[in-house]
Amino acid sequence: MNNQILIFNPKSANGKHRIPNSILQVGASIYGIYEFVFVDGNLENDPWEKIDSYFKTGNFKYFCSTVMPGPQLRQAIPFTKKIKDKYPDCITIWGGYFASNQYQVSISSGFVDYVINGPGDIAFPSLIRVLEDNNHTEISTIKNLDLQK
Repeated sequence: MNNQILIFNPKSANGKHRIPNSILQVGASIYGIYEFVFVDGNLENDPWEKIDSYFKTGNFKYFCSTVMPGPQLRQAIPFTKKIKDKYPDCITIWGGYFASNQYQVSISSGFVDYVINGPGDIAFPSLIRVLEDNNHTEISTIKNLDLQK
C-alpha cells in the first residue's frame, strides 16, 4: 500500500513534552480508514531520520505537519522542503496555528500543497478521500482548505 500518511508534530519545546492533541485529533479522524503513523519531534532524537526511514519504504504518499509559530517552524520548513526534494510525488499538507493564520505564505512557499485552515477533523479526511478517489473536482467543496493553484 503506497498511500500511507505520516503525521508530524515538530519539536515545540526543549523542556516538558506536551501531548500533541492536534495530531491525535487528525489521526482519530482517519483511524480505521487509512494507514498512518505519527512522528513526534519532541520524542525523537532525530525526527528527520525517522521520517525519511518511513518514506524510504515507498509506502508513504502524504506528509502532514502541524505548525505553530516559533520553534515548530525550525523543523516544519526544512523537513517539508526535504520531503518535496527527495520525494517529489509526495503530497504535503500543513495545519495548525501558523498554517491557518499564514496560509498565503504557507501555500506560496512552493513546498506546501494544501493547508487545513482551522479544525482538521472534517477537512483532513475529506481531502484525503478526494485525493485517493482522484476526484479533484470535489476539492473546491472542502471547507477550511487552502491549496496551491
